[in-house]
Amino acid sequence: MVHAFEITQKLSDCVVMVGIALVLNSTVVIKKTYITVKSDSAASIPNIINYFFKTMKGMKALEYRI
Repeated sequence: MVHAFEITQKLSDCVVMVGIALVLNSTVVIKKTYITVKSDSAASIPNIINYFFKTMKGMKALEYRI
């Protein structure tokens, strides 16, 4: 059992999502109306944790910590 991480955006920001996927060593999934950066491998989750450590503010920071 492994945690998963996913970011979804409308198709208008394709370049940004590809850049995020490169930074986080994740895959990009392109659907009809949205793009998803998805990572569910056990090796990439620690990289994502280290990247976002103490960078989020507000409710997203609380959700991330939980």
